[in-house]
Amino acid sequence: MKRTSRTINVVQAYAEGEIGWVVTSGIMNLLGENIIEKRKYLINERDDLRQFLLYEPRGSVHTSVNLLLPPTDPEEADIGLITIETIDYPPISGSNPICTVTVALETGILAMVEPVTRVRIESPVGILQAVAQCQNGKCERVAVEGIECFIFDSDVALTLPNGMTISVDIVFSGAFFLVVNAEDVDLELCSESVIRIVEIGKEILIAGRKKLRVQHPIVPDYDTVGFVLFTTPFNADEEAVKGAVVIPPGRLDRSPCGTGTMSRLMALFAKGQLGVGDELVQESILGTRFKARVLQQTNIGGYPGIIASIEGRAWITGHSVFTLDPSDPFPQGFEPPNLWGRARAMLE
Repeated sequence: MKRTSRTINVVQAYAEGEIGWVVTSGIMNLLGENIIEKRKYLINERDDLRQFLLYEPRGSVHTSVNLLLPPTDPEEADIGLITIETIDYPPISGSNPICTVTVALETGILAMVEPVTRVRIESPVGILQAVAQCQNGKCERVAVEGIECFIFDSDVALTLPNGMTISVDIVFSGAFFLVVNAEDVDLELCSESVIRIVEIGKEILIAGRKKLRVQHPIVPDYDTVGFVLFTTPFNADEEAVKGAVVIPPGRLDRSPCGTGTMSRLMALFAKGQLGVGDELVQESILGTRFKARVLQQTNIGGYPGIIASIEGRAWITGHSVFTLDPSDPFPQGFEPPNLWGRARAMLE
């Protein structure tokens, strides 16, 4: 009997605290004329790949996986990228492109040019430009430019299951975020409060998905509240704001969250607290930081928006070969119910 029926090569990496593995080979041919169509094909026809990579015993609820693919048009882009999380396929991420570019350069998949390497990424939200700061064979920092963000609605009243009503900003920055002032729900963004942050975040996410209707004006598929960002009040004199993002089915992003940092940037821009060229540094509970910048003002399907960049660091932590034994009773892995519980059932 053949002992291995599937073999996938994975480079393990993380960016500022968030795990973002990169699949470098072993993926079957994905049908579709471009990355958008290939992502749809995965969702509709080959979701077994997500399960194989991210369910136990190979993956975990805390891990994202990036498919490093050939670009549709090599004259337009250097790499293609599809990001997969445990329960869905986000259109774009902040930490994951940073992981992917770092892996591509440090493993030699793409040629590294010091001190700056530019990488064009074909993503489900269009062509993004990555600017990598490189020295002595190390990709030290990556800024991903060209991410469209817009304010969907501001200061929206949302009533939670416990009867409390809070104010949220609804922002799209690659996914729809509910931006919440942590003080409004009596939260302190520190390591001692992680369990409470996640529990309240789940309640807000559940309420938001039930009561709020969101719709991207150009891409109909993007119609779900994705994440909750808790943040501290903005003070232009402070070096950084604190941020904590709760991700379905109920976990904390260990990093400051790249798209979360850009959603906060967008919300502050919409309220006139930041302008074109301004930067926002968001700090995680771990103390790691992402830096977002307003590159230009724009309009996205009638909504006021910006073109933003996100910058951070990533590190490679290992190399793995994922295999499948034909006799394995769980060829797609297993999803332990106790990790998801009530939140997973209510979010679907």
